[in-house]
Amino acid sequence: MSPKTFHACPCSWTRPFGRASKPRACYAADKVGRIMLQTLYEQGLRHGVDSFNEWVTLNLIHDGQRCMGVNA
Repeated sequence: MSPKTFHACPCSWTRPFGRASKPRACYAADKVGRIMLQTLYEQGLRHGVDSFNEWVTLNLIHDGQRCMGVNA
């Protein structure tokens, strides 16, 4: 099972921004990008992830495997 199927995202591709070797972004105004953002938001709510509107992330704090916090 692919990660996108596991998280109930009904899509399997992203737009090739800048012809990069790795997909790095989803276009929010596109149907696929919008669905991916909606799915991410729903999964965050489902798992009790706190959300802060209008904040900018400066750094993720991690232990090498898991995200432990954020510097905003």
